[in-house]
Amino acid sequence: MLPAVLCIGCIRCIGVFRSTAVDPGLDPVMHRSALVGAWFQDTAAVPSGEDADAALRGVDWDALALDREL
Repeated sequence: MLPAVLCIGCIRCIGVFRSTAVDPGLDPVMHRSALVGAWFQDTAAVPSGEDADAALRGVDWDALALDREL
């Protein structure tokens, strides 16, 4: 879970992330996982790679993402 932040002038962000299925027992062609997250940040820069906030990089995808059949 991302930490709660109270700041004035922060930018509200909503990200939709998609990947292969979390469950290794599912067909990787027919299934995908998805996770929607919301956070606040100080700049309008799109977080990417090592430049992204540690809390965003540390989201436990396997525990939070949901697998869906295509």
